[in-house]
Amino acid sequence: ERLQAQALPLAGLAQELARIDPREVLVPASADPAFAAAHMPGGPAFADTIATEPAIDWWDDAFAPMPGGQPASDVLAVNYVWSQDEFYDADIADRTVPIVPQDCGGTACVEPLFRTVARFDWIRSARQAADPDDTWPEGYYGDAGQPDLVALAGIAALNQDRTSARTHDRVTGFVTHRNTGDHPDDAGDVILGFDPYRFDHDAMAGALQWILGEHFGLATRSR
Repeated sequence: ERLQAQALPLAGLAQELARIDPREVLVPASADPAFAAAHMPGGPAFADTIATEPAIDWWDDAFAPMPGGQPASDVLAVNYVWSQDEFYDADIADRTVPIVPQDCGGTACVEPLFRTVARFDWIRSARQAADPDDTWPEGYYGDAGQPDLVALAGIAALNQDRTSARTHDRVTGFVTHRNTGDHPDDAGDVILGFDPYRFDHDAMAGALQWILGEHFGLATRSR
């Protein structure tokens, strides 16, 4: 069964891969803090959180539903197409599969570069930032006259206590050092499990320029 997700090493590379159900949306991607600390000594070289491109995913609000959404009264009633995005280095299905990080000559074979911020968690954080007493989603779903959280989020989308999406804070982009010796300057391959075009174009361009210019050492032009 595919996970319906709110919303980026199989024996070394991808231990578990899952796809987002197209009925929900991944809102931002964030730079992995450990990667930034190891490779960007002056601080993150690009935006640490990159939201989706507003010209594509034109409506997203942590407090108000999309106009015409079903049910129109709930903020989770958002329907953008996200169906090909991949998650790595984790077993989000809670199978009892051991994950053993591999070593490539003293360096982790897989270095997380981008992590997901699930839309469900983004909504909760935004609401709590605006009002620390806001208990969303608790108290908003399941009682008489309230919408069904499972129907909106998906039967397998949330953790057991329904406070976070299973796809939150998952690796969706990484650097692999498996074949480092085959490349100039020993630069690891960069794997992105999402479509960069779906994200804010200016912010994502900055991230891609860093990957091409600083990581791979290629000549780039400023936008």
